[in-house]
Amino acid sequence: MKNITQEEIEEYLSDVKKAVSEDRYRLDRNSRRQDNIDLFINYVIDESKAKDIILSLEVMDFSEIVQNEHVGFEHEMLYIFGKDVQLLERTGTEEVTVSLYIKFNKLENNYVIVISFHEQHYPLNYYFNKKEMVDMLAKERRDFCIGCRKEVEYYLKKKDIKKIIKDKEYSFTITTAICSECGEELSFPGLLDYNIREIDKQYREAEGLVSINDIQKLMSIYKIGKAPLSLALGFGEITITRYLEGQIPSKEYSDVIKTALTSPEYMKKCLFDNRDKISETAFRKAIGAVESTEKLFSISPKMIRVIAYIFNKLEEVTPLMLQKLLYYVQGIYSALYDTPIFEEDCRAWIHGPVYYEVFELFRDFKYNPIDDARFALFNGSKDNLSAEEKEVIDLVVDTFGMYGGKTLEKITHHETPWVNARRGYGDDVKSNEIISKKAITEYFRYIGKQYDLKSEDGLKSYIHSKLG
Repeated sequence: MKNITQEEIEEYLSDVKKAVSEDRYRLDRNSRRQDNIDLFINYVIDESKAKDIILSLEVMDFSEIVQNEHVGFEHEMLYIFGKDVQLLERTGTEEVTVSLYIKFNKLENNYVIVISFHEQHYPLNYYFNKKEMVDMLAKERRDFCIGCRKEVEYYLKKKDIKKIIKDKEYSFTITTAICSECGEELSFPGLLDYNIREIDKQYREAEGLVSINDIQKLMSIYKIGKAPLSLALGFGEITITRYLEGQIPSKEYSDVIKTALTSPEYMKKCLFDNRDKISETAFRKAIGAVESTEKLFSISPKMIRVIAYIFNKLEEVTPLMLQKLLYYVQGIYSALYDTPIFEEDCRAWIHGPVYYEVFELFRDFKYNPIDDARFALFNGSKDNLSAEEKEVIDLVVDTFGMYGGKTLEKITHHETPWVNARRGYGDDVKSNEIISKKAITEYFRYIGKQYDLKSEDGLKSYIHSKLG
């Protein structure tokens, strides 16, 4: 994503809010947008409340810009925002914090389509939350210096500090602001909170403890609230709530959360062991999510690792785009290292190479970006991919990943493995012909004689040759 300024997002939000205020907007609720409808079913929210939430969006809620991948609308850019709001459960008894995923399409006539307005399936990364500190590190700022008794320029500098926590000494690296005139430290709004987050992150890493983000992922994966999750894991009812507010868990409780995050089987056992402690509605919802997560294991562990790595790199990818990226990862890796990276066979479907097991896993997303929190189960796993495997995936993502699914489909239609496997079939005739691993390997070995498969420049040259 290109460098984006706060002014650009302010202008975009201003246009969106103007359209919303004048009722020149519509919430998408077609068959592909069931999540939008579910939000209104699961919580006490109406169109007026949704409108108020949109009007309350701020620049800091901005996440990213993505291209519209629907055929004929590829020129449109979609803006994604996130917002935490308090909503009352429609069939429950308490008000809960709901993290919303909001995606806009502002048309040329300034009419706004709210494509997505639903619960986040995974925690969003907020562009300016990260960018703000990067910007502060890159240039001088001005603020009030207590020592100089005036507003001065300052610069940021890393500083090592030592702290005793539970009779154990730790070394932390924090960010400090230094007055350009007197050389003493100064403070400005937000810096102390940032320091606390720095220390919290480093302490948890040193002790191998789960993060707040890990707990949020666990709740998202298994579709379970704070209190039911606490009880299901054998904790006190408000334990998870305290952890989400910043309290650091014990090693024992952290390990329980970690195990639940990486093992659907363990989470299922916890749910059944403590079924009498949570409501039947919460139990059924969580068990359904566990069973859905278990479907991940219908594909090979290596395929899971590759997909999780792609998700982590791209953040947003459609099923069509994912299929083509997997095909190129398989082809380039096998050509370079003389062995396939994963065991699944590829089929020559109308829209290009397809891995059927992966298609089944994500078929409900159709042409929409995959919002699948289940893959958080595999994020951060050590030694899940070799250095060579990561290098190939990085190359594919940084080159082929620059294009949408339809463009990648077009490229595959000019490649020998798919063309030969489809021989005898009309353009619109379905087939399940397998594109053999041997055919894929041989093709990319041949391509490797003309283009450097180990470099971005080589792969980009190959892509341009196919796109004309």
